Amino acid sequence: MNILILQTKAFPHRSNSFYWFYTQLTEWLTAHGYPSILYFAYLDVDDYGFENGLLLPDKVPHFYTQQNIETLSTYITDKRIDVILDYSHIITGRTRLFFLEIKRLHPDLRIFTMIHNCPSHTTQLKQYEISRLRLKDVRSVKQFVQWSMPEIYLRLLKREVKKQNISAYDTLDEIVLLSPSYIPEFKKLINRPDANRLSAIPNAIRPVESQIPIQKKNKEIIFVGRIENEKALPKLLKIWEMVQDRLPDWNLIIVGDGSKREECRSIIERRKLKRTEIKEYQMAIPLIDQASILCLTSVIEGLPTVFTEAMSLGVVPIGFDSFRAIYDMIEDGKNGFIIPNNDYRQYAETLYRLASDDRLRQQMAQHALSKKDKYSIESIAPLWLETFKKHGLA
Repeated sequence: MNILILQTKAFPHRSNSFYWFYTQLTEWLTAHGYPSILYFAYLDVDDYGFENGLLLPDKVPHFYTQQNIETLSTYITDKRIDVILDYSHIITGRTRLFFLEIKRLHPDLRIFTMIHNCPSHTTQLKQYEISRLRLKDVRSVKQFVQWSMPEIYLRLLKREVKKQNISAYDTLDEIVLLSPSYIPEFKKLINRPDANRLSAIPNAIRPVESQIPIQKKNKEIIFVGRIENEKALPKLLKIWEMVQDRLPDWNLIIVGDGSKREECRSIIERRKLKRTEIKEYQMAIPLIDQASILCLTSVIEGLPTVFTEAMSLGVVPIGFDSFRAIYDMIEDGKNGFIIPNNDYRQYAETLYRLASDDRLRQQMAQHALSKKDKYSIESIAPLWLETFKKHGLA
């Protein structure tokens, strides 16, 4: 069973990238009696190059040109591709025509698309962004409409998102979501209660091993991720402001880059936040391993890898229940804490309780460690095999 990943930009060769996961998936399939080879096709690539890769001739975001269709079709035939895993996400307009033409030329080929966020991601994030939009920040007609008529704009956005997801479902053979909890959410979004071409397959993570015993971790609360709107770091800074004087021995460490980095620096300076440091993006595992608590305050997530990495290192996670899949990852009060969305006071009190009670924190960290195999390739690959079998591919 040969797998082709179609993407606008090739995955980097990193140990924690999707490239690693899909390489492991094909190796697992081969070892379990389903010989598989992994191939790639993409519109753009950095300077690292790729094995088993096809750079499409026309760099258009919708893929749809005759030359791209002919080139990819020849590659599918030559490499005997059985299934395409799509990473372009929005299957409308000319992108939809592109896939329909590929399916016409290769009727036995199966095409899946992966949704690496929750189904309501776009509208939930935009609602948050609009809530923070001020007239002085308006720079375009579109932003003015968002600011002046938010309810109308969000209603139109929801309609467009629904249209996009219906198009994806009607065009392709399978929609792969990150969590079983997203299946009913997706069905409701497209108004298809009987939709059955849906699978729930989390992302696997590369195994990580802690180098620091739970009892010797630093008194650090850490955030790791892109410093963008959806991560809502001003929420975390507000929570830290509520507890910083009660936790004089603790530090808040923020690791990441993004368009909201300077805004966060400004908040830290303006509110005179104590013992708060922003570090540029780097290999985060050693920094997470040093910390005792990992916090997310995101507006929306899919299935944050940083939670699973932290738990594998014996670091206790805390997050808002702004996305359903958090309940897949955390057993509230046992290996982490789940806070009602936007309840800053409960978040702050929970953070204080966890940081000030060494026995509780270490006990929860031990429970977190016991979940480290849940997102291993050995646990996730059988879910892919089940979906492939569903379509007669294995």
